[in-house]
Amino acid sequence: MTEAFVAGLPGGAPDRLERSDGTEAATVLRFDVGEVEPQVARPPTVGNLAPVTAVAGTPVQCAELGGHAGGRLADFRAAAGVLRGRRVHRDVRLNLVPSSREVFAQAVAEGLVLALHEAGGTWFPPSTGSNQAYNMGAMAPGEAMVSTHARNFPGRNGSPDAAMYLAAAPTVAASAVTGTITDPRELR
Repeated sequence: MTEAFVAGLPGGAPDRLERSDGTEAATVLRFDVGEVEPQVARPPTVGNLAPVTAVAGTPVQCAELGGHAGGRLADFRAAAGVLRGRRVHRDVRLNLVPSSREVFAQAVAEGLVLALHEAGGTWFPPSTGSNQAYNMGAMAPGEAMVSTHARNFPGRNGSPDAAMYLAAAPTVAASAVTGTITDPRELR
């Protein structure tokens, strides 16, 4: 799987790929997380984790799928599943930022670009997304965003008085629909 991914990148695979020596792991741990409630990282750090129900109802003005950590094809597929037949709340900006041109091209091929556009999302070029607060506008004091970014430190997306929540794509999409942080299981 990794080799196929690397081969598909611009420039192709390098001449030499490292391979496992076949050594088995000393211990294998398996966890069933199927019943774990969706989690949200609350401000001001990624370690401030809580179940989505602990922050449900918090108003958001922006929802963002994208950047390096959350602009994968799987994220756009999950969001399209939540948004199917729905529209983004009138008070929310839904930013869509693929992690690469290849992800965007595949999203086009699968009809995800049109589906998410019709739901009210706005597509941006592949980049790190708004987490540098340069290319997509900065968050104002008192605003809140829920996103698939990798970090939520104060000031990362604009004002240090803005709130940044981190969540998985289904939670971001559900929150974009309702205008508040929402457990995506409520929209199924």
